[in-house]
Formats: sequence, structure tokens, C-alpha cells
Amino acid sequence: MNIPFGTDLGNPLGFDFGKSLAGQGSSLGAASMFNPLTLGLGAASIGTSLFGASRAADATRQAGKDALRAAKIQAAQADRAAALQAMLGREQMKGGMAMDIGSRVAAGTYMPDLDLGRQMEAKMFEAGPLAERQLANLMMGERAMTGFKGGQEYQRLKDKASQRKIKEAIAPFAGKYAAMFGGINPINTQNLFV
Repeated sequence: MNIPFGTDLGNPLGFDFGKSLAGQGSSLGAASMFNPLTLGLGAASIGTSLFGASRAADATRQAGKDALRAAKIQAAQADRAAALQAMLGREQMKGGMAMDIGSRVAAGTYMPDLDLGRQMEAKMFEAGPLAERQLANLMMGERAMTGFKGGQEYQRLKDKASQRKIKEAIAPFAGKYAAMFGGINPINTQNLFV
């Protein structure tokens, strides 16, 4: 069924949109709802909503692109860091091998010569300046002991120790004689020497 444009179909519901839009009808309070200012603001609000939704979609799309770009940068940095660590590990291993080779070469070639040289220098020092110093210290110590031994206090202590030794040596014999022959006169240890 074809209905030509502009044909009046009648109003089966009893509502006249023409009157309502013009502000003449009062059914359902449509006159205040469809005044030109309200219609203009509604249309602007719909346009703004559509424009805002478009901007939000663009912002979401851009955020996704930025996140993808950041993830790619992080992955590239992680790859570079892993490659750098592997390279550093190889270099450290090479350095360790070089140190080992160097120490083997040194131990087999010039290190014994250096050690012999150090030993010779030490012996020469002991025979030369060090020996002179040791001799000087020894002589100084002997002089001090001679001075100490020549003192009166040292002689008195030495005599006392000597008398004690004589008494300890005579005591067993004196005890035997006293047991065999009776009491004997005391022995003067002042005129005895060891």
C-alpha cells in the first residue's frame, strides 16, 4: 500500500501535533514542552552529547595507542637490558680467563725471579744495615746489664741467693752428722762460696 506524501490520515488518537507544536493545543502540556527555546536547548544538548561521546571515544582510542606504545618501549628497554647483561657476563668471563692466563704466565716466568730478587734484598739488608743495628742493640743491652750487675743492690741479691744455695747444699749433710755424732756447731756460710 502506497501512501502519497502529504496525505491526511486523520487523527485516530485525537492528538494534533500541529497545534501542539504551534502552542495551541493543551493536551498533555505539550505547549510548554515544545517551545522554541526548549527545542533549541534540547537539540544543542543532543549535539553536545554526540560530540562529547565522539571525543571520549577518540580519547579512549588515543589512550590505547599510548599504552601500546609505552608497552613496546618497555619491551624494547627490557630486551636491551637483557642483551647488556649477557654482554657484561661474557666480558666478565673473558676477563676472568685473561686473569687466569696472566697468573699462570707470571707463575711460570718472571714471578720466581722477582721472588728470588726479594729474598736476596732481604738477606742483604739483614747482613748490612740490619745486622749493624742488631749489633748496636745487643751492645747497648750488654752495657746496661753490666751497669746493672755492677750495682750494690745486684751484688747484695746475688750474695743472698748464693748463701741460700750453700745452706740448701749443706743442710742434708748437717742433718746426717747431727744424727750420727750429736749436735754440731752452726756453720758460717759467709765465708763459703759456690
